[in-house]
Amino acid sequence: MSIQKWEELRVLAKAVTPQDFDSAEIVCNGGWIECPSCCGEGNLEIDNDYCNYDSAALGVQFYGIGEEHINAEAYYRAANPVAVLALIGEVAELTKRLEASEGRLHDVAVLCATVEQKLEAAEQKLATASLNAAGLYF
Repeated sequence: MSIQKWEELRVLAKAVTPQDFDSAEIVCNGGWIECPSCCGEGNLEIDNDYCNYDSAALGVQFYGIGEEHINAEAYYRAANPVAVLALIGEVAELTKRLEASEGRLHDVAVLCATVEQKLEAAEQKLATASLNAAGLYF
């Protein structure tokens, strides 16, 4: 996923309502505010299309039968803005750490190459000195 897409997702997650679908109540200025449509229960009549607990029509109701419906609703509840922002933050932190590790790895590779070159030069000098000492060097 590109950095642009992560940033777009972050902006969207910050702009959306809190989406606490476990309750149609929120704490505001030390008190509770209940959704006028469901009185804080989170259940609505079929003709009501949304729960308005945060003064925004979310257009969300979970309909369906079976495991697929249960899994989709569980995922939707878990993938709330707070969770998405936390994931984005974790990805950003891991990306920084990876980039720092790659930089250190490059530094180690350069150091190893330098040491290897110096070792080869030292071995060649030693071989030349050994040949000179034996009188075999021309």
